[in-house]
Amino acid sequence: MKQLMMTLAAALFATAVVAEVTSANIVGYQTINVSGTYPCYGATFISVGNTNGLWHLGDITADGMDPDTDIIQFLDPHNLTVTTSATYCDAALAASYGHPEWQGWVAPGGVGGPSMNATALPAGTGFLSNFGSGNPITIKFAGEVVQTAISLNLTGLVYPLVANPVPANLTLGDITANGMDPDTDIIQFLDPHNLTVTTSATYCDAALAASYGHPEWQGWVAPGGVGGPSMNTTALPSGAAILCNIGSGNPVTMVFPSPMP
Repeated sequence: MKQLMMTLAAALFATAVVAEVTSANIVGYQTINVSGTYPCYGATFISVGNTNGLWHLGDITADGMDPDTDIIQFLDPHNLTVTTSATYCDAALAASYGHPEWQGWVAPGGVGGPSMNATALPAGTGFLSNFGSGNPITIKFAGEVVQTAISLNLTGLVYPLVANPVPANLTLGDITANGMDPDTDIIQFLDPHNLTVTTSATYCDAALAASYGHPEWQGWVAPGGVGGPSMNTTALPSGAAILCNIGSGNPVTMVFPSPMP
């Protein structure tokens, strides 16, 4: 099975999100209709009862994936090589094999083999899909709603693939970042059909804006454009992922808001 090995400083995004979030205090689910061959996503919940901010592959279900051609991939944040790949056998396919217990995540080509459902990932971890079958695919995230702001420590990571971990559509203005160097540190959105960069942005944090004598400059702008037009209204849908390029080596954190009122 083909794996997409990304070796460039680029990033991703583009999803169609269906607003199906239902929540009774702390538990919810959300369904996303897949768009494109190489869309990037990440879970919008953590595993129920988890105290370490983790989610598991088993918290995600997918319908329509072809285990022979459709995979998701987790990338090394230092060099963008693929570290883990998985595919999904949905209920209909498992039933067609006469083995309903085969439903779930497995290694590519390994339907009926060892389950990967227990694979654990930190909140905010994104994955790159490679959906070559052309099938209509839907992904459902389920689990516990994080009821506080989610702070992601990106220190020491060059190309972390960061997903919006909140079960709500956000704009960049809802997200803060500390430590980014606007001259070298950027986030990038990629076209899910061909992985070309569609949008890039960087962040001027409060300390840097104050050092310029312009606290109003805090926020997201085009790379190299501190003090220029704001990009705070740029959309980041729930579950959509961006690939950062943190070239400065600075300690960087990115903070997503609580979805709770």
